[in-house]
Amino acid sequence: MTEAGGTELEQKTFLEALKAYRQPKMAMMLVLGFAAGLPFLLYFATLSVRLEKSGIDVTLIAFFSWFGLSYSFKFLWAPLVDRFDPPGLASVFGRRRAWIFVAQIGVALGLIGLGIADPTKSLAATALFSFLVAFSSATQDIGVDAWRIEAAANEDEQAPLAAAYQYGYKVGMLVSGGIALMLADYVGWAGSYFAMAVFLALAAIIFALWDQKQGLLLSARGILSGLVFALILFTVVVLGAVAIGKGVPAFLAALGVEFTRGEIGKMAAWLAALPIILCLLIIPFIRRIPSHGSLLQNPSLGPFLDFFWRHGWHAVLILLFVSTYRLSDIVMGIMAKPAYSGMGYGAFDIGLVSGTYGPWMVFVGVALGGLVSLKMGLTRTLVIGAIISVLGNLTFAWLVNQSSETTFPLFVAVTADNIAGGFAGTVFVAYLSTLVNRSFAGTQYAIFSSIYTLGPKLLAGSSGLVVAAQGYTFFFLYAAALGLPAILLSAFVERMKPDRESVFFG
Repeated sequence: MTEAGGTELEQKTFLEALKAYRQPKMAMMLVLGFAAGLPFLLYFATLSVRLEKSGIDVTLIAFFSWFGLSYSFKFLWAPLVDRFDPPGLASVFGRRRAWIFVAQIGVALGLIGLGIADPTKSLAATALFSFLVAFSSATQDIGVDAWRIEAAANEDEQAPLAAAYQYGYKVGMLVSGGIALMLADYVGWAGSYFAMAVFLALAAIIFALWDQKQGLLLSARGILSGLVFALILFTVVVLGAVAIGKGVPAFLAALGVEFTRGEIGKMAAWLAALPIILCLLIIPFIRRIPSHGSLLQNPSLGPFLDFFWRHGWHAVLILLFVSTYRLSDIVMGIMAKPAYSGMGYGAFDIGLVSGTYGPWMVFVGVALGGLVSLKMGLTRTLVIGAIISVLGNLTFAWLVNQSSETTFPLFVAVTADNIAGGFAGTVFVAYLSTLVNRSFAGTQYAIFSSIYTLGPKLLAGSSGLVVAAQGYTFFFLYAAALGLPAILLSAFVERMKPDRESVFFG
């Protein structure tokens, strides 16, 4: 192979490439993608519309995006998902599927809680259940990503599996970003969130009953064990979140330390750069570890050290690329729907255009991303994805200066942005999948996906401050400009190769 994606793949016709999608495991990825995509908007963009309609300040709405940092820090508990079995369920499902099922129970519980919570009466309760949904969803992603990587017969199958996952993911987003908003106009926010919990439960049941060697019905003991374990686990998570949420402010107040919202935004920007700074400091020490050293064989440390040990200083460039490739999309995303609402569009129109029509345009982008990467290779497709992501985001700076008397401007912006996002997202997931060591696929992929979301989500939390100070037009121009470094770095991806072979044998 001369580049990621390979010479052999470049010689395939599009018809031959499409045959990869006929495999049963592609259908499984559709279901898992749906279950992963459903929760995302319900604590992110869809929730931001609910908060805006409830009169919550735009800066506070943006801060809600920080619950998405659960995805960025999931590497902290990914080793548990990689190495330990959930009690009572692993014998029925296997380790990967058992953790996915437990996480899906947590998501459903969080969605029910969001339906009950009223942000106008208790914003803290809304925040708590948002965190539970985000944490559970991030845990689900650890298992799903590992299952997808391990299901691929070879590196060339990563792009089709990623595309199948993206299709399912976008269907989930269609339901949570479109149908949920449209339902809210008729049955209220509580009814809408309860309906989303039902959709998630249906996906979990389909996944649970699929491909079971023991038959179509799970044992009552297995179901009860899974429910008890999930309730205990997520009770601990909720209590921990409450303790931190109350304890940290109380501790700072006792010290006489107070932060303004602007100061919090500046701190987030510095924190976004911290992982890269730490990498610069630790790489020289990791590279000196002997290949026969016990540290590289350690099941807990090995996944973290392996990548830096193999790539050396190239690891810094890779992490810079990974952390900037979807930067503009994530920073822009939290403010998109509040911008629609601020222009005068109602929840139904936003749900129809952005949540229902938009995902179909994402499907177009996903299909193009999967097929073009198979035809041209990942390196060239990554460059294309970086460019069109910036162009797609620029349409929002145009949109907010148009009249809301017609939905045509909204259709234009949503079409351009979603095609670009689907294309870039598919090829990016495929690229991340090629970086991992299969010996610890779940943990190492979680590290990469955490890096790529950490900086963007920290900056996204301060996006409300930019909007409040400069307005939506400036904000969307600023968000698009954040994608320029990814265009430059994507041209050098082929040179970011490891100079050592992995020595992990666990």
